[in-house]
Amino acid sequence: MEAQTYQLPRIRSILVGVAVFLLFLAILCSLSDLVKLIGGPFLYLPARLGLIREVTSADVYTIHLTSLPTVRKIEAPGRYLVYTGDFQLLSLTTESLDAKAKPWLKLKSRTTGEEVPVSFVNRGLRLYDTPLVKGRPIFAFEIKTAGTYEIIHPRRDATVWIVPDYTAGREKTIVLAYVLQVTAILLVLGFPYYRRSWRRRQAKRARQREKREQVEAFWRAERRRREEEERRGGCLS
Repeated sequence: MEAQTYQLPRIRSILVGVAVFLLFLAILCSLSDLVKLIGGPFLYLPARLGLIREVTSADVYTIHLTSLPTVRKIEAPGRYLVYTGDFQLLSLTTESLDAKAKPWLKLKSRTTGEEVPVSFVNRGLRLYDTPLVKGRPIFAFEIKTAGTYEIIHPRRDATVWIVPDYTAGREKTIVLAYVLQVTAILLVLGFPYYRRSWRRRQAKRARQREKREQVEAFWRAERRRREEEERRGGCLS
């Protein structure tokens, strides 16, 4: 029995494997951004029709958590979401939510001194989350009066973004818009295939019909031939 020789993997195979792994890792790390980039274009048409309102770069408030406190002037009243893509902050938020603790971020009006209630956003990333910021929403709050607000938070080497929540209460409209647009795209992309398939089916049916007509014509001719032979045989007898 011959001994099997062990072959070392080629350098090219190793490099391809490493490249594939790095590509998979890059896609995994940027998955949230990829999801929002895919979903973002589908909001354009509903926004143009006035069904929803899109977040613009002017609407985004960037908060660096490296210093305390952070003071920001919020220009318009309404509901806001706090986004982050920082893994430690996401983990801290999940732990606080599981422990039923209060949110680690607080807002207080510099004018009245009143604290703005902040609540957890207990959902994952959605296609309609704005691609202008990283990560997913972790907190929500509502500003009743425009003004200057003090944002209290842990000091971290991380960034969060405060974004107007233009999608609250319009989720069903957004989902319906997604479904209609995806359906339209599939119909447009699938129409050439359907047309080719329809033509192939029509051609196949035509060939089958032609073949059937040929067979029927053959048997009709054969039947006439036999009848003719029978008549000739009767005449001879």
